[in-house]
Amino acid sequence: MSTRKHNPQLSFTLRMVEAVTVIGVLYCAVLIASGNTTIPQWQLMLYATWFAVAAASAEAILEWYRVGVYSLVAMTFFVGVVDLMSGMASAGGFVLALTLLFLIISYVVQEWWLFE
Repeated sequence: MSTRKHNPQLSFTLRMVEAVTVIGVLYCAVLIASGNTTIPQWQLMLYATWFAVAAASAEAILEWYRVGVYSLVAMTFFVGVVDLMSGMASAGGFVLALTLLFLIISYVVQEWWLFE
């Protein structure tokens, strides 16, 4: 565990991202188990995977690992492309992607030289 400290707003936001993504994984698991959904199972699995990767990425960023930023950006981009290609893209997903981009540009880029 690193002794360096992130910007307090970034730390709080990343902890909230972790909490929300864990809830997202659990919600997707319940939907997959129930089988009563309006979207395909493969798409629920994709979203559950994104939530899991986002939680792990947030923790990696908090621990000063660049791979957390790379994996979060890559997985968000991948899910966005799949949603666009399948015709399931939504405004909510677009806002989520923009929010993550804003966080990375606003906070992480300023501290980038400190990351391993």
